[in-house]
Amino acid sequence: MVAGVGRTGSTYDVHASSLALFSKDVWKNNPKEGRQWNALAALRTLAVMGKRPARISYDPSADFDLPELFDHPLDQTLRGRFQALVRGLREDAAALLAAPANARRFAVELADFISRADLEDGDVVYLPTVLSTELRGLEHLLARSELARRLRWRLMLRYAPKARSVRSEMAASCHRLYRREDVDVCFSSDTEQLCRMYEVLCGAPIMLLPIPVCAELAPAEYEAGPLVIGYFGDARDEKGFNLLPSIIRHVREAAIDQRNIRFVVQMNLNTAEGDPRSRIARKYFQGQAGGDLELIEGPLAPDTYQNLIRTAHIVILPYEPSAYAERSSGVLMEALMAGAPCIVTSGSWMAAMIEAAEASSPAGEVVLADARAIAEGVLKIAADWSHYAQGARTLRDKLRPRADPSELVRLVTQKC
Repeated sequence: MVAGVGRTGSTYDVHASSLALFSKDVWKNNPKEGRQWNALAALRTLAVMGKRPARISYDPSADFDLPELFDHPLDQTLRGRFQALVRGLREDAAALLAAPANARRFAVELADFISRADLEDGDVVYLPTVLSTELRGLEHLLARSELARRLRWRLMLRYAPKARSVRSEMAASCHRLYRREDVDVCFSSDTEQLCRMYEVLCGAPIMLLPIPVCAELAPAEYEAGPLVIGYFGDARDEKGFNLLPSIIRHVREAAIDQRNIRFVVQMNLNTAEGDPRSRIARKYFQGQAGGDLELIEGPLAPDTYQNLIRTAHIVILPYEPSAYAERSSGVLMEALMAGAPCIVTSGSWMAAMIEAAEASSPAGEVVLADARAIAEGVLKIAADWSHYAQGARTLRDKLRPRADPSELVRLVTQKC
């Protein structure tokens, strides 16, 4: 069995054939740039391996229909046997009191998950996003659970810690886990930059994993009507959401025919109040919907989100380069797999991906993280959209292995 565990695990868990996963965020949020949903969809492909009879377990009080997750053709191998889990034994929390509160909580939830998912010796547990809290929590669990030590752990390091104290703590935890001879632990990341950084930081080999895009995202066509310019994912300062009002204003002022451009903006706050600058931008937008601007509030169901990606002719990712110099973007991969030209900021990981396209067939524009520069990029692509769209589709074919969910499964399940 392969188990995929979401970073903010809570009450839900799913296991189908060789898959187990629990994370409330999987169901409450769209795929956006996160990895939990894509990890689930990728690991579902294990069903074709026929390792075990299929089973899905879930909290029957949840307000979603789990069987809908299994409409993908890959899921035809599933036997369609569903049942609710009614048991959930927990490790004795008192044994974990020495750990910091968050790490202790993660250790308890992870122990509960192991019990709920009926994991056995040699099963693989894939954690698609780990930081210092998860690493410390896993260490505390391994110190107290013999079954946990008999599992195979696959840890994804997705963020470049900025604070020296966090870097030191993560480095120490990774090094301790790597040196353990009684536990099978492998580390991975999804960009070459992060792999190099963590190899130096942790003194351990870091495996490069794909960024799985599991839906078939057919490219949008353009025959008549406006070009759709899309912003998707969280409304966060580091994603440049606060720049959108100025970007849209500059495009409107410069566009020769405003009827040929329409904006679709998802406004999904990552916290209850949202980041400071993005909160101001969101308040501005709330009185602007209509005409050439469509606003979509909150998180989306996966199908709805994927349909939005499919209909976008241009996707803008005005992310702060300092936050995304090494870090990946699932939205970028989804947009490219849909054949949509993208506008990204120079100095970011996304820029390196766009620059991988042939010079004669660009897949987007790399610009400064400035509202006017991004608006100029929008207008440049809009003026020659067919040329850029062809470049994006060529780049999509080149990058397909980097988005292949079956390759992720192969790498996660192989021996370190």
